[in-house]
Amino acid sequence: MIPRPRRFRVRVGQRWLTVEVRPDPHGRPQVWVEGQPVEVEALPVDAVGDTPPAPALSPAAPPRPRGKGTIVSPLPGRVVAVSAQVGDRVQAGDEVCVIESMKMEQSIRCDQAGVVKAVFVRPGQTVQAGDALVEVEGEGG
Repeated sequence: MIPRPRRFRVRVGQRWLTVEVRPDPHGRPQVWVEGQPVEVEALPVDAVGDTPPAPALSPAAPPRPRGKGTIVSPLPGRVVAVSAQVGDRVQAGDEVCVIESMKMEQSIRCDQAGVVKAVFVRPGQTVQAGDALVEVEGEGG
C-alpha cells in the first residue's frame, strides 16, 4: 500500500509555505513546496533509531537584498535556469538566471560588470518579487 501524501504549513522567517511530501513509485520521498517540486536527499534511520548527521541545508527562501550589487527578482515565479556561478566574471547585460512566471520566461541580467560573489537560488526554486537572486561585486570593489 502506497502512503498518501502529507501536507504541512511551514513558516520560514515571516513567510508561510505549503509543503507536500509524497512517495515516488520506489517509495522515496518527493517534496513539493508551493506546488513546485524541490530536490531532497533522504537519510535512512538505522535499526537503533540514530539518524546520520544531516547535511547543511540552505534556506528555503532567498535572503532579502543586502547591497548595491544584489540582483533581485522583479516578479514572483520559479527559477528555471541559473547561468551564474560564484567566481564568474560578468558584464553589464549578462544573463544570470531565468525566471518563469505565468508561463513566460524572463531573463534576469546584470546591471554592472564584476565578479559573482554569491548565488542565492537554484533551478526549481520558487521566488517572490524582491528576493535576492545573485550578488555581484562591482569592478574595483
